[in-house]
Amino acid sequence: MSATRTLPRVTYVLAERHEALWLRLKALIDQVAATAHRHPDKPVTAQTRNVAEALLGEARVFLPRGARERLPTAAPDWGGLLTQLGQVLAQMEAYEAQNTGWDQASGARVWRSAHDTFPVRRLAPRIVVKHPSVSAPR
Repeated sequence: MSATRTLPRVTYVLAERHEALWLRLKALIDQVAATAHRHPDKPVTAQTRNVAEALLGEARVFLPRGARERLPTAAPDWGGLLTQLGQVLAQMEAYEAQNTGWDQASGARVWRSAHDTFPVRRLAPRIVVKHPSVSAPR
């Protein structure tokens, strides 16, 4: 049985949403890690828990179907929350890997959609444009 591969259904808006969420999730992981390494069993503050649950909810669209249904509320302790957020970030990175590719022409990693490609802006690609009319310095 051969599986046919189809283009991912990524839109520019969905890619932008993914990149913004990835950055916010990574920032929260860094903040949680500072406390989790010192006090893994202490309860998470209400504010951090609220932010984590909001981000976990936003991440559902980028997770595999089975993981979407299983995604619980934020873990009650710092160590558990760090583990949970790290796993969601890994699944988001898997989504990105499945829906992006290297574009040789632009020299950048790009999101692939059915009709277009666009750079992964979070990676801040430095696209070099060569102008044939400009000669090299002597």
